[in-house]
Amino acid sequence: MVGVVELSQAPLRMDQAHERWSVLAWNIALGTGGILCLILLPAAWRSHRRTMSEAGSTSHRSVQRTQELQRTTEQLRDALKAVKQRAEETDRMLEVTEAIGSAIEQKALSRSSRTARRARAASTAARSSCATSRGSSWFR
Repeated sequence: MVGVVELSQAPLRMDQAHERWSVLAWNIALGTGGILCLILLPAAWRSHRRTMSEAGSTSHRSVQRTQELQRTTEQLRDALKAVKQRAEETDRMLEVTEAIGSAIEQKALSRSSRTARRARAASTAARSSCATSRGSSWFR
């Protein structure tokens, strides 16, 4: 029976050896993983903080740029409003200038027509006085 007990214990010894190697392998894997975590986690944390910092500064720059664009838009609206007002004033001045020019032309035409009427009246009077004086000389 001694041989039977020894044969039945051989697989038990093999299982124990296999279990010891398995535990050793797990310890090595967990140790290596722990070391990698200790190395990689701080690097990942720094990268995360850097990314968040850059995102915050990008957001801040975006807000500043938006505010700058709003100010520029307001300035352009004010400038456009001023240009429109100047254009309206220029149009009014042009209308007044045209009205003055038209009035001056009308006055010049009326003066020239008055002068022409006076000249016609004077020439008619001269003709009639000449005709009268001729006629009277003929009759005398």
